[in-house]
Amino acid sequence: AAHQEAEKIVLEENDDNAETEPLTLEIQYTNQEFYMLLADRALRTFLKGLPFYGAFAVIAGVLCSLAAGVLWGITIGVSILSAVYLLSVEGGRLRAKKLTAGLTKEDMTLRLVLTEKGLLLRRQNGEERRVPWDAVKRAVARPSCVEFTARDTFIRIPRRCIPDMDRLKNLVDDHIRPGTRRN
Repeated sequence: AAHQEAEKIVLEENDDNAETEPLTLEIQYTNQEFYMLLADRALRTFLKGLPFYGAFAVIAGVLCSLAAGVLWGITIGVSILSAVYLLSVEGGRLRAKKLTAGLTKEDMTLRLVLTEKGLLLRRQNGEERRVPWDAVKRAVARPSCVEFTARDTFIRIPRRCIPDMDRLKNLVDDHIRPGTRRN
């Protein structure tokens, strides 16, 4: 009798999960896809900091212009921006290449569960990250992938990992209006 009660509870929990977990995607990145994901992250990080880097380069350029002439000022400003780009973006790509070479398939596997509350990311090692729908700024369908951008999370799903694109689109459209962008 106790065993039957336990089975009922498990079945009821599974019914609740069916409601709260309408779409589960197993994402197995290839080496190239994972490399591109990491390399894009380096570029996005640089672009987010570009106003700060640009202001710093302009201030340094103006100060050098006053001290040594306009040509030196321009040279210093461009050199600062170039150095920051090389260190952050190109350095990030080199780190991504080294990191990707040492990863196993399990390291590049991710489970994404889209619920009524938001996105739930689960890695093979048990780590989880929850992203509520109101934190998702954009959802973009590209020819080779679907991307979700949140405040502090970027998720890229290769189309080959999406068994039912219409179901995904309907779920996203229920929570994010097409053409809108949240700040």
